[in-house]
Amino acid sequence: MKNGVSKKSNGLMAGMAALAVAGALETSAHSADILIAMGIAKANIQAAARDPRVEVDPGWRIVINNVSRAFDRAKFLEATPGFTWEQCDEKQRVLAYVFRGGTEVYICPLQSKQGNDHMAQTLIHESTHVSGNYDECKTTEVELSITTLAGKQPYRNGYVKRCGFDGRFDFRGDSADWGVDAQPSGKAPSDWGVEQKPR
Repeated sequence: MKNGVSKKSNGLMAGMAALAVAGALETSAHSADILIAMGIAKANIQAAARDPRVEVDPGWRIVINNVSRAFDRAKFLEATPGFTWEQCDEKQRVLAYVFRGGTEVYICPLQSKQGNDHMAQTLIHESTHVSGNYDECKTTEVELSITTLAGKQPYRNGYVKRCGFDGRFDFRGDSADWGVDAQPSGKAPSDWGVEQKPR
């Protein structure tokens, strides 16, 4: 450790700077938190891909590779007043959302209050949508599985009970049923489009 900064911290800061230069993030008041969460999410996806169980399962290997590529294509944006702001319904506890076929992931103000590890898990969820999976239960399973395979305890999201994942994952003790994706035009998520097979 030199000047109070470890090599790991230097690597994370360099990675965040590279992401910012690459244009993966629009500047905002909490862009540093988003960059940190992006670094955590990418590290979790990479760790999950290296898990021996994934290496021998071609189906999961394809899913995680698709999520990784989608994460790299995604543009993470802070929702701002106007159209993107209206989708951030705090009563529904919307944390982030992506429109079908889009690569822009809009991060709602409520998400910024949840911490970087929580935001990282949300970015994995939304990147799964960017990969073409719009089924909320399957997307949640991917999000929770990647987080678990990376050696972390996942946070609960708003789909855990609905999708029957209560007994399947070891959730963080401090997590509640957070987050339900935005539903543009009053349509349910199932109306947004059909699930696509991994590419």
